[in-house]
Amino acid sequence: MYLLQADPSVIRFQSRAHVAHYVLNGKPTSHVVAFIVQAEAATYAVDIIDTRQRPKARYCDIDLLTTAYGQLGIDYRCLDDRFVHLEPRFKNAVELNRWKSAALNLASELSVIEAISNGADTVGKVIQAIGATEVAGLAHVYGLALKGKLRLSMGQPLSANTSVCLVTGKKAL
Repeated sequence: MYLLQADPSVIRFQSRAHVAHYVLNGKPTSHVVAFIVQAEAATYAVDIIDTRQRPKARYCDIDLLTTAYGQLGIDYRCLDDRFVHLEPRFKNAVELNRWKSAALNLASELSVIEAISNGADTVGKVIQAIGATEVAGLAHVYGLALKGKLRLSMGQPLSANTSVCLVTGKKAL
């Protein structure tokens, strides 16, 4: 969930929100997906497989689920826990979510957008440009990232040197 909350292309998501019906070995069966994710590019059904389980404990046939959800206009994705917990992306998402309750106002949002528009391209430069303390600046930048208005580079641990830009265009999950 942390990754979904931190992804600016995700509009909303629900856990265990949908059941797909399909036929397996001639018998009707159903599958409850882990998450339904509405993103900018499409709607996705997302399962996460625990790689520590034996192969026979896997959810089911990925091709059948891709077809079943495809008939509903939903793209099916099956991710394993190693992808979900890929570092430092996962720790960054956890850190961002610590700021989800940060109080933001229109003035602070506009000052961050102005700073980025004027060339501030890292978290530290944005905080410096808006003249905020580190805590207040992080609240503004991370809060706007969680609202989907800013995109942060998640490939390195979050720091003052983390690249930041305004969200423009669409991105696939």
